[in-house]
Amino acid sequence: MIASLTQRTITERMEEDPVYFEKISALIQKAIDDHRAQRISELEFLNIVRDAREQVVRPRHDDVPQHLRGNDTAVAFYHAIEKHLGAVAPGADARADAGEAAEAMLDIIARRRVVNWAQRDDIQNEMRNDLDDYLFDVMRDGKGHPLTPDLMDEIIDRILSIARTRMPD
Repeated sequence: MIASLTQRTITERMEEDPVYFEKISALIQKAIDDHRAQRISELEFLNIVRDAREQVVRPRHDDVPQHLRGNDTAVAFYHAIEKHLGAVAPGADARADAGEAAEAMLDIIARRRVVNWAQRDDIQNEMRNDLDDYLFDVMRDGKGHPLTPDLMDEIIDRILSIARTRMPD
């Protein structure tokens, strides 16, 4: 029952921080599969599911740079950027650069944000252009991360999706 309710909550909140909630959802699904295959005991299963529920209710964000932890939107941006950046340039530099990029992208969106911005394509296109410039100029050319235009578009789409959910009008 705990696993089912937690999965439902994750589904409802998925757009707030997709990478974080996908990770917890996968953890729960693995525990369910392991329990059904009798690879873990009832007690181990219960502990895993309780811990997952706690992570959904009170996220710890131990994997996030300290300076981002007080801002849930910056944390969600970090998760999205780090996932994509880590795939092409794994390591500590990618994590630090993802933290810097999360803050910069949050600032970019905040600067362009107006009333009803989520319904206005012109504002979102301006945000998209600014985010694209940042990824090209700073992350690819400045820091040397091997980002392709398609990967940059994926990052921008994910960031804007999170922003629409977390930063409504």
